[in-house]
Amino acid sequence: MLIDIKKVMEILGVKKTAIYQMIADGTLPAPIKVGGSSRWLSNEIDDSVNSMITRRNESKAIVTRRGRPPRFISAIK
Repeated sequence: MLIDIKKVMEILGVKKTAIYQMIADGTLPAPIKVGGSSRWLSNEIDDSVNSMITRRNESKAIVTRRGRPPRFISAIK
């Protein structure tokens, strides 16, 4: 099913400029042009959201040190 940018904005909770930035970053797929309008396949948007969730969950699994980041610690010594 094809959806328009307003629906994509609603799904992601972001503005139009953020949608096009996400496309430039490769986070979202490029739209399909239909008569001059941009449309997205709803399953591609769903896949992109699931990919974002997976990346978030993977980054939470990384254990981080508490305290100052290493660059500040080395600058103090």
